Amino acid sequence: MEAPPSGLDRLWEEGEAAVRRMADAPPSADEARLWRARAEEHVLWGGYPALERLPPEDRRTSIRDFRRTYLERDLADLGRVADLDQFALAQNLLAARTAQLLSYSEVARDLGVAVNTAKRYVRFLEISYQVVLCP
Repeated sequence: MEAPPSGLDRLWEEGEAAVRRMADAPPSADEARLWRARAEEHVLWGGYPALERLPPEDRRTSIRDFRRTYLERDLADLGRVADLDQFALAQNLLAARTAQLLSYSEVARDLGVAVNTAKRYVRFLEISYQVVLCP
């Protein structure tokens, strides 16, 4: 039996009408706990629908496979990357710097590459919607 949609799912599906209904009839304590748990899961795993259907122990494998596919197939469409492992390291390093000032020279130094290579890596991540730079 499928679980009823959580409050977050209802918000995504119904939008403003769901917000108005929830304001009129606040959730019970049990519902609030379920919504909090669902929100924490959403923050941890993101909103990728295919992951929700998988048992938690298979989610990491699925994400790893998805990332490998991106690196091997999609990145090849964007441009030439000589070392996929180094690009994957750049991906991790940049993810760890989320919401911080970006210094291409620091990224290049940490990766052991030229500044232009670091800029190219960031550009590939932008093109593939993995990075959004805020000026």
